[in-house]
Amino acid sequence: MPLLTPEQCRARRQARGLSQAELSRLSGPTENYVCRFEGGEIANPSAKRLNAIQEALEATPIHPSVVQEVLAEGTTAAGEGE
Repeated sequence: MPLLTPEQCRARRQARGLSQAELSRLSGPTENYVCRFEGGEIANPSAKRLNAIQEALEATPIHPSVVQEVLAEGTTAAGEGE
């Protein structure tokens, strides 16, 4: 499993409707670590911590409002060419 980038972490966390504190509770690393990682402040993130974060994100379903938003955008984009 490839390691998570800060941008992927933030996008996946937000898509699941999780705060940094909630992701911390689910994965193990501190909220401060999650915040600093997402902000690109950690030069050499721990593979163990990143794997724990990634596993927590994969185990958490995408928030329904995000699914509805994506579906609505797809509908709008599909109708633009008509």
